[in-house]
Amino acid sequence: MFLKYYIEEYRIVLPGGGYSKIQEREAEPVAIRYQGYGLQCFVLQYSVARSDCYIKALKQLGESIALIRKNSEQWDIDPERIVLCGFSAGAHLAASLGCYWKQISEWLSAEVYPNALLLGYPVVTAGKLCHRESVNNCLSQKFGVNEDVLSIEKNIGEEMPPVFLWACAEDKEVSVQNALLLAEELSKKRIPYELHVFSGGGHGYSLGDECSARIEEQINERYAGWVALSLDWLGEVM
Repeated sequence: MFLKYYIEEYRIVLPGGGYSKIQEREAEPVAIRYQGYGLQCFVLQYSVARSDCYIKALKQLGESIALIRKNSEQWDIDPERIVLCGFSAGAHLAASLGCYWKQISEWLSAEVYPNALLLGYPVVTAGKLCHRESVNNCLSQKFGVNEDVLSIEKNIGEEMPPVFLWACAEDKEVSVQNALLLAEELSKKRIPYELHVFSGGGHGYSLGDECSARIEEQINERYAGWVALSLDWLGEVM
């Protein structure tokens, strides 16, 4: 488990990368942006590119929340306001903990429940609309990880935390249908959620501005508005 510590309140950032790498554009720049709004931020460099990466990463995430709650008084963190902010495959990992946190908690001595999820252009399903790279990197017969386990929409329980979703309508890498499918299932289970689908666009915008972009096409002022929208939403649900 690798954590990078920042100042002020309650967020764990989970970069994407298809479970084959860590996309740094979706890591520290996002944590620093939220830090500027007075939030305590951590970045989890979870396990990737290994046969047990899904199980290992899920356990690392649970352990991270447990660690934060254990030190919440020392680090000046409200233990009931821990939010996961994930992108692409990192959003899949965050949503997985939202589904499986009770199973994870059996391995730990502390509570690992996330209080809310912020999911950007999320990988959700292992079905026909899946992001095949992410799914293939997680599948493991040895560790009991099959497509049903990886399909978030099939595993949402009544104790799933509230979810904020955003995606772009013309994402060619991770279909927007992933976010729509998750929103539909959240609605059926009456889990609080908010969904924003931006017209046009692609994949991997991160902050959508110069702070996270490597090329000009990763900058879009409208898409960058998701940060303010997420803060407004958190103000309501927290």
